[in-house]
Amino acid sequence: LAPYEAYELPTPGARQFGPAALAIGDINSDGQPDLAIADDENGLVVLYHRPPRARFFFPLIYVPIPETETPLFDDFSDPATGWPIINSIYALFEYQSGEYRILSRDSYLTAFSTAGHRLDDLDVRVSIRTLNSPSGAYGLAFGYTPVIPAEEYFLYLVWPDLQEWNLIRFNFGDGYEVMFWGSTGDIHTGTGTNRLRVLRRGDLLSLSVNDRQVFNTELDLYSGSRLVGLLQAPLVLSTDTRYDDYALYQP
Repeated sequence: LAPYEAYELPTPGARQFGPAALAIGDINSDGQPDLAIADDENGLVVLYHRPPRARFFFPLIYVPIPETETPLFDDFSDPATGWPIINSIYALFEYQSGEYRILSRDSYLTAFSTAGHRLDDLDVRVSIRTLNSPSGAYGLAFGYTPVIPAEEYFLYLVWPDLQEWNLIRFNFGDGYEVMFWGSTGDIHTGTGTNRLRVLRRGDLLSLSVNDRQVFNTELDLYSGSRLVGLLQAPLVLSTDTRYDDYALYQP
């Protein structure tokens, strides 16, 4: 048997279920079986099958732009702001119609570009949407990078179709670790725009989506911060992701 995956039920929840309380089917039309559970406490509970992620967190494109002054606001209307413009067989990075665009040409491969800075603490925000497919994830990469490519960084990912978020630690020597994850109805599904925010002040780390905090803890993640990236982790080919209203502050 393949390794199992654990799925959390809502709290409070029923302590036991009858045989007719569980149904299996492809609810969100992604080709994977999902679970529908009749819960006495919460009503209908849907647990979506999490797609395999073993290949997601390898950087396909890592191109740092020159270190930026803060505060910084970029609405991507001016290609001279320095984000990479790349047209490869794997992905397209470009400015288009007042947004920054990452178009994937392969599935299950992460693509991101980065902006360097010298902030120990940071407050970074960006609006993200997909034009043609909400399948997969997108978000922000941040962390400490003493050399290129980054030895270690952190990913704040949002899965619109699952309404799920992840905080992931990636290390080139150790692979990746899903440190925290959760779900929230504040994540807009489909091709709707999601405004993501990462706030780091000392050991305090806060993650937000659409102005609602989804995670807050004191955690000694890293020393220094010299990288912020725009991230895409598609499940299907030709996923067209757009980024807008990027803002970076020192809190």
